[in-house]
Amino acid sequence: MIKIRRKMHMTLLETVVATALLSVLLTFVFGFFKELSHISLLTEKAQAESFHMRYVEARLGFIFQRTVREKKEGNGKDSRHFFFYTQPPFL
Repeated sequence: MIKIRRKMHMTLLETVVATALLSVLLTFVFGFFKELSHISLLTEKAQAESFHMRYVEARLGFIFQRTVREKKEGNGKDSRHFFFYTQPPFL
C-alpha cells in the first residue's frame, strides 16, 4: 500500500484572515507612531518656548542687577542680588 502525501496549501480564507489581522495590527502601530511624532513636536515647541523664557529672565536679571543698587552690607560691599521672574513661582 502506497501512501499518497498531499501538499497542504493555504486556502483563500486563511489568506484573507491573515491579511485582515495584519492590516489591523499595522493600523494600530502606525497610529501609535503618528501620536508619538505629534507629542514629540509639541514637546519640542514647549522646550523652545521654555528656553526663550529662561533666556529673557537671565538677560533681564543681568540688566537689572547692574542698574538697581541695593543698600550696602555691613562689610562695605554692594549687595547686587536681584531676581527677576517672568512666570509666577510654582506653589
